[in-house]
Amino acid sequence: HEYTRIEIPNSVTVIEEEAFVNCFGLSQITLPSCIQKIGENAFLGCGSLECIISHIPADKLFEVDAFDYINEECVLYVPYGSKSTYENTPGWNIFKEIIEVEYNASSVEEIQTKTLQSEIYYDLKGRRVTSPSPGYYILNGKKVYIK
Repeated sequence: HEYTRIEIPNSVTVIEEEAFVNCFGLSQITLPSCIQKIGENAFLGCGSLECIISHIPADKLFEVDAFDYINEECVLYVPYGSKSTYENTPGWNIFKEIIEVEYNASSVEEIQTKTLQSEIYYDLKGRRVTSPSPGYYILNGKKVYIK
């Protein structure tokens, strides 16, 4: 079963109503900061969606009615410092897990030679990891690499 990741380009400001309805193979979507509107039911029935990476800043966030019947375990990644705004905005507040990320998230911000027992690590899909092995993780909203 092949899954698809889509990165909406910066030239797009509106995702139309029902644009991705029933895209069962869609596993990840990245929304650029310039998105101003997401149409009703844009992602209706996207049951394989594992994560949404939103670059929309808190001061530009808008209400949505776009995420009905998506995978209920889908993780929403948001710009660092905007989590409470997302949690309090209708449509975005349906996500069980919202994780803040520093966005140059494609770049590693820290390399650790060992894990710290007191820290909580998440894999790149937002799942908590109790004993991380070498690889990439999210720690305190930053992408880290553990050697």
